[in-house]
Formats: sequence, structure tokens, C-alpha cells
Amino acid sequence: MVAFAQSPDAFKVETDGNLGAVEIATFLSLVLLGISLSQGYTYFQRSEQDGRKVKLAVRLHALPFENALLRIAIFL
Repeated sequence: MVAFAQSPDAFKVETDGNLGAVEIATFLSLVLLGISLSQGYTYFQRSEQDGRKVKLAVRLHALPFENALLRIAIFL
């Protein structure tokens, strides 16, 4: 848990010893997200023969990723 100091003069972050675990989990999540996005991009580059139903299924599977990326872009 991250706690911030009460006074505005001192910026002190107490991490309770779990900041390393959060950083590792975030890094691994971003690696897996990158792999998933790469697979989706590669699929749509090479999927001329697939029918509309298959493409629609892949597109619906990618919606949570797009939503996450949109939320990240809003906060940047």
C-alpha cells in the first residue's frame, strides 16, 4: 500500500516493502499485453482468406485491450 505524507511540504512515499512486487507484476503485464497486441496485428495483416465471422471473433476478443489502451492514453 502506498501512503503519502500529510504535510504538503514533505513528499514522502511509504511503500510497505511491496513496491518491487508491483513493479515486476506491471512489467510482466506489459510484456504480455505487447505479445497479445503483436499477435493481433500479425493476424490482421495475414488474414485475407478468413471469413467475416472469424475476424469479428478476433476483433471482439481485442476489445478489452483497446479499452485499456484508451484509458492509458487519456491519463497521459
